[in-house]
Amino acid sequence: MVFQGHTGPVCAVAWSKDGNLLASGGMDGTVRVWDPVTGQCGEIFTLSDQMAVRSVSWDADSIFLAASGDNCSVSIWDLTLGGCVATLQRQSNLHESSIGWSPDAKHLASRNYAGIFLWQAVDFQFVAKLAHAGATSASWSPRGDKIASCGGSQLRIWDVPSGERPVLLQATRARFSAVAWSAADNSIATGSLDSTIRIWDVSNQTCTSAFNADVGPIRSLSWSSGGSGLVAGGGRAHLQVWSIGDRMSNVSLKGHDAGVRSVAFSPSDDQIASASDDFTVRLWNAKFGSRATAEDEHTLQILCTAWSPCGLKLASGSKDKSVRVWDVSSGQCIRVFEWHTAPVVSVWWCKDTEHILSRGEDPDTPFALWNVPGGSFVAAYRSRSELPTTLKLAASTTPTAWSPETCVVPLTGPTAGVVSRSPIDVCLVEQQGKSLHFMTNLRPRE
Repeated sequence: MVFQGHTGPVCAVAWSKDGNLLASGGMDGTVRVWDPVTGQCGEIFTLSDQMAVRSVSWDADSIFLAASGDNCSVSIWDLTLGGCVATLQRQSNLHESSIGWSPDAKHLASRNYAGIFLWQAVDFQFVAKLAHAGATSASWSPRGDKIASCGGSQLRIWDVPSGERPVLLQATRARFSAVAWSAADNSIATGSLDSTIRIWDVSNQTCTSAFNADVGPIRSLSWSSGGSGLVAGGGRAHLQVWSIGDRMSNVSLKGHDAGVRSVAFSPSDDQIASASDDFTVRLWNAKFGSRATAEDEHTLQILCTAWSPCGLKLASGSKDKSVRVWDVSSGQCIRVFEWHTAPVVSVWWCKDTEHILSRGEDPDTPFALWNVPGGSFVAAYRSRSELPTTLKLAASTTPTAWSPETCVVPLTGPTAGVVSRSPIDVCLVEQQGKSLHFMTNLRPRE
């Protein structure tokens, strides 16, 4: 789903704690509040002097919305009143680059290159300054008793609100640009200008892993609420999502036309929001982009695909002489049919959605009929005319070229290529070599 309305690059995006609202802020000086279900913009707030908005953050009750930016101050809006209720006093003449409510709802923190500034959430009174000159990013701990800040090659962990004697972690030659504290409490992720992500163990104060994010200079990181997923956005026009664990895997989310400035998992972890220099906010289905396992994939190039009439399954034929059936909702292979002695060049679904006809380059009997629910071979034929009269072939889907303007959200795969659309118009599949890459085609409701 694509949210359009900003007239300049979108710098920030944030979910309300209940997941019912999405806020964005941009270079056009506006803060917009969206309904993530309908894609409609419900509220538009403007920063004073219409200066660029760099960060937005919700309070724990999803009533107050804070924004900071190039006017060197922090504005607080009350969604129930629909207006600004407070403007936090300037603590420096530098642009306020980020803002965040503490998870325990006690404090509000803003960051600029002079350091981290803390206010009481109850009356918005200034509390303390955490002196971290050159800080580029900051993140609250899940319990709200600590803040992690990064800048240069240093990662600092502060006690709140005292700010005394921070724990100092360092990575040689790193240039940190983003930090995010995991909901699991014991892990912190940092992103660097060289696109490296590092995972830190807070208790041991050590870096446990480092890997390349392949998103350009990293601008934003976000953990899933369970601490098992991590998404990164940066200078390139795509997002990368990782499943963090013993066996790390990642999925690339493509669809933006310019670099990504902000990313955020929804509270339920089923969606990811991203803000981009292409003036849009995009909503991604975080659970849709799972890759098929290696044993599920074709071993040679895919030559043909066909959608089931209901649009919920996809059949593919390959040079590896097999026919495979895919479940669209999960992207997983549910059937593997092997009988052909030559590459499979065509596949058709029957109108009953239970049978598939495939054609191979076999010299004598090129056609094979398959029973999908039973997972079995039915019969072989020399021509389509021999097919039983009780089985009628469904119309095939013509491949179409994908373009960003169609509101399509590619979820995996290197580049957009030949794509075919499902009959129910909510999913597309991109054919890339021996892999199939499923995509959502969600649009805002009218």
